[in-house]
Amino acid sequence: MLARTRPFTPSGTQLLQRSLAACVCDDVIEEAELHVHVGNLDALRFYERHGFVSVATCIDYYPRLDPPEAVLLRLRLHAE
Repeated sequence: MLARTRPFTPSGTQLLQRSLAACVCDDVIEEAELHVHVGNLDALRFYERHGFVSVATCIDYYPRLDPPEAVLLRLRLHAE
């Protein structure tokens, strides 16, 4: 699990790139998924810039937040 508490920085980009590079080396790992709060537009844009695609909205994912919804983002790691 990766989590950042500060705005996205080059170090955040490096962390994501290194993590995904490690996953790409493993043929068993086909995709990366993550959840982002629907109101976290900076994070949504950050992951979309790195190739993640929104695939679903998860209802009541964050029960202590208002709204409680999360966006499920997915990135395919290997060409089909």
